[in-house]
Amino acid sequence: MKAREAVIDIMNKQGITNATLAHRMNVSLATCWDMTSNTKRTFEMRTSVMTPALNALDYKLVAVPRDTKVQPDWYVID
Repeated sequence: MKAREAVIDIMNKQGITNATLAHRMNVSLATCWDMTSNTKRTFEMRTSVMTPALNALDYKLVAVPRDTKVQPDWYVID
């Protein structure tokens, strides 16, 4: 799963809109839309962008050894 897909999935599960996420991140709606919905972006979401988005969604970014058992509600970013 790509970083953008994980953020969008979390937003959908929590019923969070781009407007709400933008407000929580203190960014413009256009910036949030570009981060989550712009299909013309050629680069994947950077950690410097993903971390504040995850924090706003009450998640955190962690690194674990590859052989760690992944829980069903965790996200593995490719």
